[in-house]
Amino acid sequence: MSFLCAAVSLLSLLPRTAHAQVTPVSFKTSDGWTIKGSLKAGRGQPVAVLVHGAGSSRNEWESFAAELWKRGVGTLALDLRGHGESVVGPAGKQEWTSFEKAAEWTAATADLDAAVRFLAGRGFRKSRIGFIGASIGSNLAALASGPESPWLVLLSPGLDYRGVALTSPRARRVLAAASAQDPYAYQASLALKQSGTAFFETARGHGVEMFKDAEFQAKVLAWIEASR
Repeated sequence: MSFLCAAVSLLSLLPRTAHAQVTPVSFKTSDGWTIKGSLKAGRGQPVAVLVHGAGSSRNEWESFAAELWKRGVGTLALDLRGHGESVVGPAGKQEWTSFEKAAEWTAATADLDAAVRFLAGRGFRKSRIGFIGASIGSNLAALASGPESPWLVLLSPGLDYRGVALTSPRARRVLAAASAQDPYAYQASLALKQSGTAFFETARGHGVEMFKDAEFQAKVLAWIEASR
């Protein structure tokens, strides 16, 4: 009996996010897309909406999400419209490559808006929902974030990716990150730095690939923890 009590006591010290399970979720956007995602978050926890780059999927966040969970930060990783499992829109099945000619990429901000509504419907406060975007996902996250957003992380943002221009972020705390070997993203990040945004630099990589640098990943995680 004493062993059981000790085990329960130890479990109570773990972040509530660690007890939660990764759950497949689905929600609708205002313009009729069905967005698929993976949610792991305990009620009352801060949550990061994870936004991938073009041609990728929510799977690119798996290892980084695990690091966030260890620190008590929940995650909602979504497949943007036309990516992964999110391929059903108002006109039927549609792949992301069709957006190139139609210049429809900016409409994907509705995916992030829907994610926030979904979380709010589950009891998560908007003041506890942050965004982490990679590549074009950074630009979309900057558009979707607002004054209520506690923090925003932009991994390899660009001045304009596929018609999605980088806007001045409105979140309470903002971090931009890029490698000097990725000149387009580096230029955009330095422009943000000049306007007061925090900036981290790493040796190489684009988007989530920068997390291969363990020191860089640790710095980003520490910044997020300080922003909670």
